[in-house]
Amino acid sequence: MWRCQDDVLKKKLLALRTAMPDKALLRQICAGHKAWSGYDEPTAWDLTKLYRAHPDTTVVTCTRRNAAKVNDLATFVLFTGRKKRPLAELSVDWEANEANYNEQNCLITGRAPQPSLAKIFKGARIHLTKNLNKEADFVNGMEAVVQSYDADSRGLHVRTKTGRTLVCYPVTEWVEDCGAVTAYPIRPGYACTIH
Repeated sequence: MWRCQDDVLKKKLLALRTAMPDKALLRQICAGHKAWSGYDEPTAWDLTKLYRAHPDTTVVTCTRRNAAKVNDLATFVLFTGRKKRPLAELSVDWEANEANYNEQNCLITGRAPQPSLAKIFKGARIHLTKNLNKEADFVNGMEAVVQSYDADSRGLHVRTKTGRTLVCYPVTEWVEDCGAVTAYPIRPGYACTIH
């Protein structure tokens, strides 16, 4: 939000950051910006049309569950449905796995969180999820594109939006009241949540 260069979009993001929108604000925000028509979940055809018209679009959702659904569907439309082969299937950011949360959207304690599994394709968009090296732009929220995967070193090579080439490795993290979890500090980059 703070890096946003568009004043109209920045105003909308600021409004969403401070409170849940009422119906009038939601209509104002969505005017001319809905990714598909209707209130149903998107279909493969909805996302195909969206990415043909606007290939750099990131869909914004209100829940992790919906972001995961859009990310899975976008990956299917852009890669699996086009018969592209994944470089690998990796354990990625545990916070993107809805199975780690209860109905109230609170983290389930007493057990280690489970990472999400994601098929990783060359050319796929991802978001970094940890601040591991700010000087090299390895920061939470940074968009990147997958370049390659080295199975021997388990290194995932990505190019950030700022033009930096980084290598991502699995990171072990201690989650309070839950335990340790090891995963790549990335998640698919076609949809994200806004709280």
